Amino acid sequence: MPELIFIHIPKNAGISFWQTLREVYGENNIKQIWHLLPYSGDLELGIAGSDLFRNHAKFRKTVNESLKDIDFPVIFGHMPVWILEDLWPGVPRVVFVRNPVDQVLSRVFHWRKENLYGVQSMTPRQLALSPIFRNNQSLYTGDSLKPFTHVGIVEDYENSFKQIAGSFGWENVQPWHDHTTNHENDMRQELREDVEFCRELEEVNYRDMALYDWAVNR
Repeated sequence: MPELIFIHIPKNAGISFWQTLREVYGENNIKQIWHLLPYSGDLELGIAGSDLFRNHAKFRKTVNESLKDIDFPVIFGHMPVWILEDLWPGVPRVVFVRNPVDQVLSRVFHWRKENLYGVQSMTPRQLALSPIFRNNQSLYTGDSLKPFTHVGIVEDYENSFKQIAGSFGWENVQPWHDHTTNHENDMRQELREDVEFCRELEEVNYRDMALYDWAVNR
């Protein structure tokens, strides 16, 4: 049975925290969830015809059967926490949440940098407001913080990290800071300073806004 499950929401300090997990547990003792499943990775979360959406019962059964005998100390990855709800009861779940405007823009410019799905054909503004980028954090958390033992705040990463490290007894471990997306920074900054655009982004990400407020006030 794992000792820790890290739900990695894209662009929410996941690489930084993963580096710490490698340091504490050793690279051979942490396992990416999707590498243990007979699927094509987290692309399943964005394909309407995937088992996740087309045959959810089959997807859940496959996940449960593939992971039930796994015995790595740490399991992590881009996997919604509710898909794992029948596995490893009592094992701590960790997640980091982020201001939804910054999280969306970080994803947008990461996608543009990698030209995923040919997104260069869309403007950053169009992309940020497209349905695939909406309420992404709520997808991974199931609209709730209750499944998680530890909820970190990206904007307060060092303090969040200290609390998590203290609870797991990680001594003399310093937080990593990694994987910042600097692609097209001028365009990103222009959007971040556009008050009307940011208000619109908050409105279409209303579930993520509520989740983030909950985390900050918690």
